[in-house]
Amino acid sequence: ISNQLAFFSGFGEMNFSEPSLTDCPNEADRLIAARIDDDQHLDIVTVSENERLISVFRGDGTGKLVKRHYVCKDHVSFRSATRA
Repeated sequence: ISNQLAFFSGFGEMNFSEPSLTDCPNEADRLIAARIDDDQHLDIVTVSENERLISVFRGDGTGKLVKRHYVCKDHVSFRSATRA
């Protein structure tokens, strides 16, 4: 198992780009893709329940994920999050 995110840009009609690979510091239990900031680009948030770690990967609008932010939550329960 690799700790990488693979992002494929879609061009329509089932055509996709080559994957853009981004290292992920943890083995994600959960993953969500959403626009979480004001730049209108798709971002990825991963959660590692065992490591109690939240990782945010911001999309740059070109199909790449950049600006990784990691938040460790020692006293937060992840049980209410939806499984990916």
